[in-house]
Amino acid sequence: MRNEVVLDGVVLRIGTVRYSPAGVPQVQLRLGHESVQEEAGHPRRVRFQAEVFAVGERLAAAVSRLRAGQGIRVRGMLTRRSYRSEETNLVIHAHAIDRRDDGKDEENHRG
Repeated sequence: MRNEVVLDGVVLRIGTVRYSPAGVPQVQLRLGHESVQEEAGHPRRVRFQAEVFAVGERLAAAVSRLRAGQGIRVRGMLTRRSYRSEETNLVIHAHAIDRRDDGKDEENHRG
């Protein structure tokens, strides 16, 4: 089954780097998205915030170089926040994070 997300937005908040029990770095950021999408032939304004998890040395380092207010594109997958429960709160686990200043990709970081 397919599970791919590509989302443009603005960094709202960056968390501190934490480490898994296996010693893998992970950092969480909050992404703000605002756009106009077409739905049933009509424009619809879309606004939301999403939690993004960057796991691994390369992505955690990339996130540490970002700043609040910076535009980014996140590529990744959707998963639930916790594997310990059946909750339906979804988060994005990033595979790549691209900085987007003035609409252009400056840097590409893949995990």
